[in-house]
Amino acid sequence: VGEFPQEMRALLSRPLLSWRAFLALCGRVEVAVSSALRHELVVAAHLPLHLRLIRDMVLLGDGGYFQTFVSETSNLFSLPPSPTGGERDVAAAFHTCMAKSGLLERYALHGLDVPSVLSMRLAPPSQLLDIEEDDSGWSLCLLYDPSYPLKLLFDPARMKILNRFFRFFFLVKRVAYSLDKVWSDLREQCRGESNVVPKEQAVEENASSEKSSSRSNARSFRSLYTPTRCLRDKMAFLVRNLEYYFQVDVAESQFVALLASIEKAHSFTQVEAAVRVFCESVEIQSFLRAHAIFRCLTQTLLCCHAFCARLSRYGLGAMDEVELEERSQTFEKLSRFLFAMLSGARGAHLSRHLTQLLQRLDFNKYFSAPPSSSSSSS
Repeated sequence: VGEFPQEMRALLSRPLLSWRAFLALCGRVEVAVSSALRHELVVAAHLPLHLRLIRDMVLLGDGGYFQTFVSETSNLFSLPPSPTGGERDVAAAFHTCMAKSGLLERYALHGLDVPSVLSMRLAPPSQLLDIEEDDSGWSLCLLYDPSYPLKLLFDPARMKILNRFFRFFFLVKRVAYSLDKVWSDLREQCRGESNVVPKEQAVEENASSEKSSSRSNARSFRSLYTPTRCLRDKMAFLVRNLEYYFQVDVAESQFVALLASIEKAHSFTQVEAAVRVFCESVEIQSFLRAHAIFRCLTQTLLCCHAFCARLSRYGLGAMDEVELEERSQTFEKLSRFLFAMLSGARGAHLSRHLTQLLQRLDFNKYFSAPPSSSSSSS
């Protein structure tokens, strides 16, 4: 860079200024500055380390942290946020879970103080779309505030896209976690009910009424257990496939492509273009621009979440056969409508990964077969 001032003085000292020579010199200056800024970003500012932090936290790539966060905040998120203490509760849980999962220590070994650049709070209503509203009121938002020149890459517009993905994928993983917990609770209830049924040789004459009541409760439990378990398994199959799609086909796939593009980049312009393509690809492949598909995805997940919340709070006995059938029909309609909308989605960014998702969801032609043959095959 040091020779450019001398060349510029020499060029301006000529009696007749050559525009061609002037523009060529300006182009060389731009290339040199862009290359130096790229070095400051990638090497001096440790861009790959910050990108991994975004992958682990914003894209929920760190499974250990997520499990810790969900288990620690299960009671907190079961109630609406406090108007005065909601922000404080979220921030405290965020920092505590990072420490418990070992994430703070892991990044500190590489010289990155995570709390200084990343924090969590409740998302302002102005940043939420109608299709993003959460009935519980816990719409979370991650604030990434690095120093310059890293701040040039992740402006508010791009962080808004990544936060929308974070909120939606967090819902997907929370529902998957809740479905696993329901399965565990059902197994425990099944063991408990089997132990409640008295053995005939151990029954006394004066306990005949208790025995009949116990057997009646056991029959009622068995009549609900099988359809409840079946509905839970259907929900888990759908949600787990969605989780795999967003985790592997969207987040991890685009992150690997981003690192490869940055490694090949020789200028700041190329690095900035790689980050822009990364954010756009995540937004498109996760259907954040397709509002109809996104709304259907959200409604399907909330249907599963309501089912899990009711079972976790009141147990299997609080749900009768009529309510269970209604929930099953609602989920069936939403899941089939979701499959139809995903099948109609178009776009170059969606083709390969979306085809794989549809193939996994349509296992044994469950959705694509006519309703009569689908029900008989299932």
